[in-house]
Amino acid sequence: MAKRAQPIREDHLEREETTAELRERIRVLFKLSKTPDDKTVKSLLSRLEKYKKTGYV
Repeated sequence: MAKRAQPIREDHLEREETTAELRERIRVLFKLSKTPDDKTVKSLLSRLEKYKKTGYV
């Protein structure tokens, strides 16, 4: 059982790194001064989707 748990932990850490990288990319993309939290990320992504639908992007 212990051997099975190890890859899951590594995957979880990898996912956390990916989340942090995405937040950093969003911060740079929207020219924010600090790293956004979950609520801000959701609102920015929904705004981006809206712009794509309306043809701004």
